[in-house]
Amino acid sequence: MKKAIAAFVAALLCLAVLGGCGGGAGTPGPDAPTTDATTHFKDVVPPHRLLPYKMDENGIFYMSEQAWPGPLDQTIYSTVCVKFRYEYKDWLIQMWKGSYGLVMLGCEIAAEPETALVLQMDLYQKNFQANQIKHLFTRGPESAGWFNGFVPGKFYEESKKSEIIMVGSIEFPDEEMLRAFEASFAKAGFGKGTPSQHSPEIYAIHENTLTFSWQYIDQDA
Repeated sequence: MKKAIAAFVAALLCLAVLGGCGGGAGTPGPDAPTTDATTHFKDVVPPHRLLPYKMDENGIFYMSEQAWPGPLDQTIYSTVCVKFRYEYKDWLIQMWKGSYGLVMLGCEIAAEPETALVLQMDLYQKNFQANQIKHLFTRGPESAGWFNGFVPGKFYEESKKSEIIMVGSIEFPDEEMLRAFEASFAKAGFGKGTPSQHSPEIYAIHENTLTFSWQYIDQDA
C-alpha cells in the first residue's frame, strides 16, 4: 500500500511539473532565486523530461540531480543566503523552505562552490490557529553539496511561509570555515541558544557542527 501511494504521489508531481513547464522551459519564474552562485537552481527542466524524484527508506522524496523540483510560478519559499570568505574564496551557503508546486512542502541547503558538507535537516509545520507543530520529516546526516527533502502537503493558511520550520545542522571540515560561516550567519539574524522547533532563529555550535532553527527570517521578502 505504501508503494502504491508513493507511486500515485510521484505521478501527480510529474503531471504538475509538466503542466508548469510546458509554456516556458529554461526560463526562471519571477520568484526563482537570483543569486549568481546558485545557478543550478535557475533552469526549469524541459517538458519532455521527468524530474529525478527519488524516495528514501522512510518515504521522503528528494532529488539527487541539480534541477528545480516544481513549477516556479507556484513555488512559495523563504530563503537565507550566507556569504563568507574562506581559504581565499567567496562562499555562499543558501537555504530554502516552503511550498513547492502547491503539492509539496520541503527544504534545501546548497553550498557554492559546491563542496561536500555533512548536512542534516528536520522539517516542521506550525498550525498557528491550533498552536500545534507537526514534524514532517528527518533527512540525514549525509555528505552532500546540495541536500533536500519533500513531502506531500500544503500551507494551513494561504502563502504563510512562517508555518514551515527548519531545524538543520552543517558539519564543516574545520573550525576556520565554521567561524567564517558563523560570523555571517549571526548577521543574518540568528542568535546563540538552544535551537528547536519551538525556538526559532537560534543556533548552537558543537565541535565543527553548527545546528540551527529557522522560521521567520526571509531575505527574499
